[in-house]
Amino acid sequence: MTVRRVFFATSRFYDDSKIAFGDLAAAPAGRLWAGVVACEADADPSVEPIAGMPEVARKDDPDAGLDQVLRDWFAIAAKVGGLPLLFVHGFNYHFADAVARTAALCEWLEADGSPPLVPLSFSWPSNGKGSLEAYRDDQNDSVGAGLALVRLLLAIDRLHADSRPVYMAHSMGARATRGAMQALAGQVDRPPIGLFRQAIIMAGDDVADVLDLPGRTASPTCGTLRPLADLADWVTIAVNRDDGTVWLVSGIVNSGDRIGTAGPAHPADLPPNVKVVDYSEVIGGIDVKPMPPNSVELNWIGHQYFRNDPRVRQDLVALLKEDTAPENVSGRGWGVPGPFAITEYKWRLYPR
Repeated sequence: MTVRRVFFATSRFYDDSKIAFGDLAAAPAGRLWAGVVACEADADPSVEPIAGMPEVARKDDPDAGLDQVLRDWFAIAAKVGGLPLLFVHGFNYHFADAVARTAALCEWLEADGSPPLVPLSFSWPSNGKGSLEAYRDDQNDSVGAGLALVRLLLAIDRLHADSRPVYMAHSMGARATRGAMQALAGQVDRPPIGLFRQAIIMAGDDVADVLDLPGRTASPTCGTLRPLADLADWVTIAVNRDDGTVWLVSGIVNSGDRIGTAGPAHPADLPPNVKVVDYSEVIGGIDVKPMPPNSVELNWIGHQYFRNDPRVRQDLVALLKEDTAPENVSGRGWGVPGPFAITEYKWRLYPR
């Protein structure tokens, strides 16, 4: 285990008497607390990381604290020649889990050869519980954190740092991202173009129509994620049709139709800089990533593939190292449709 400092910004309630962040949203709406946490993490994904106590910046003035933390984040990245990484977690995370897993994400990717990563964790008020009721609560809380997340993005943009970050959201973090894109129009006249060099949505647990052209349907989610294509040079939507957590848990609550399993509803509508990478055929089973005793197989194998599958991590490392359009990343190719029921789509990219 190594110690890695993780910068954080969170929309959770802060209890100063316990020096801890709870599972309810901070008040007023859009409030952000920021700081840093020292975490112990390992390059082995089966070893759970451990978060220390949060050091909150400027408790007397949270907005000034956020500015200070973001400046420190960029300063450290410049000092070590690292890549700033903003990570948004998914369903069933307490605050400590969120920052610790962000630290571990950097360990996993660096162990496979990525550039040095300097992490910033955005933690929305997930309940940290695995029940269906908690899942429904997390759905509301994730999209409800959109105002806080967009305030974070705009604060990053105002610094005009030399090194542009990479944005990554996993699972219900895609829904939080969509909430931020919906809140964006109420905050600025135009989106911050090119804020991120890359944006990556892994195993997205959100509606499949969020990248459709606005007005295609009467759905309230239609096209709501599209502003992300303005914020990033390139956007990757990662898909695994066998993602058990998304098709089972989300399927029970939402009747399926999730972007992380089905892919975008209307791929012809995708902005030119948005591409789908389909990992369905390269994700290995227990033979290549033995399951820890405290994990559930459908989650460990099909949903956590961005952290524990060697071939997926190698593909992500190539993206981070080469920092190019998704279709130009080494080892990928366009789909080749075949005569079988389970086949490739010509508009998707596949690691080979």
